[in-house]
Amino acid sequence: MLALVIVGVFVLVVVLLCLTTLRIFLTYGRIGENDHLVMEITAWRKLFYYKYEIPLLKMGNGDEGVELSAHVEKAGEQSFHEDKKKLTPPKVKRWYENYQILLHDIRDFQPIFRHFLKRIRCDKFEWHTRIGLGEAGATGALTGLAWGIKSSIITVFSQYVLLRSVPKLSVQPVWNDQLVQTQFRCILHFRLYHVFAAGVKLLVKLSKKRDWKILFPIPFRT
Repeated sequence: MLALVIVGVFVLVVVLLCLTTLRIFLTYGRIGENDHLVMEITAWRKLFYYKYEIPLLKMGNGDEGVELSAHVEKAGEQSFHEDKKKLTPPKVKRWYENYQILLHDIRDFQPIFRHFLKRIRCDKFEWHTRIGLGEAGATGALTGLAWGIKSSIITVFSQYVLLRSVPKLSVQPVWNDQLVQTQFRCILHFRLYHVFAAGVKLLVKLSKKRDWKILFPIPFRT
């Protein structure tokens, strides 16, 4: 009897997780040399809440490299903790090597990733920019270039993710000043079922390859 209860609870939890929809709110802003990136993940009407915030990049001196400061906040917590990591040239080089190896190994799994991305819905996509170089001709050329880049990005993005609203894009030239300001907002959502399904497909394909090292090409050292 107890075994049936345990199995029933397990099945119920799996079903609930599969039906759970995750919503991801991405916000990025840049004014001058200040960057601000915020990612919020919610589920069950914000009963689950996770917030990851990168307010700025602190430049170190000499061999210290770049210090990345991030604020992390979770549901039910009144405070956040600050996560700091230093980016040095050797560390960046190792990360790049890891990325190249991983990219080579997962080439065979691209159809699975594309299928998963097609299950992601984008409810909002806004990207507004103000730019100026202090000179009318150069500002006009840069404005046209910015429009072209944005159009290309949204075209590629729409090939992988389903857009449920018309993207709002703008590029406003500032003729008499030198500045770069941009504001980006995006809302994505998908069901955990699709994550589980993609994971199962990956495991099946890996089992046929019989090469489990693909999962961990080399350790990701810090």
